[in-house]
Amino acid sequence: MAREYARLRERNQVTLPASVVEQMGLNLGDIVEFSTNGKGGVQLHPAKIVKVGSAEARQEEKAAKQDIQEGKYTLIRSVGDFRKHVEKLRKGEAPSVAEPEAEHLTESQRHDVEAVVETTLMKLLSSLVEAPGSSHKHRHHEERAAQRRQVRSQAGESF
Repeated sequence: MAREYARLRERNQVTLPASVVEQMGLNLGDIVEFSTNGKGGVQLHPAKIVKVGSAEARQEEKAAKQDIQEGKYTLIRSVGDFRKHVEKLRKGEAPSVAEPEAEHLTESQRHDVEAVVETTLMKLLSSLVEAPGSSHKHRHHEERAAQRRQVRSQAGESF
């Protein structure tokens, strides 16, 4: 692997060498993910952001459910298990599928768990997507409307 260099510029900007862009298969407008490795280094990966509820998101969800049905998943019981799983993926190793020690959920229980997880994720995503200060702006608008009604009432106007 050949080494390439780039200079850190204003506002923490770095231009990726053309050979790196080519090897990664990146195109103008693509999104990349940076992650630190805990040893002073950084890893760069192509990334994809999918909007919740889009056709692409539904396709990804369908593929994930298919993987689960085919047993292509890893049971993660702790943060340590999760870290081990991520390290294996980063190294290109196939994750091991651990069988759960407890009994499997019934179909009804599984649907209940899925519903709770989906609802919780949607709430979290909604709170992330909501414009900052939007509740403050809405409250400010309501307060101004109340002030206008009070002024009109004091002036004897009907509304």
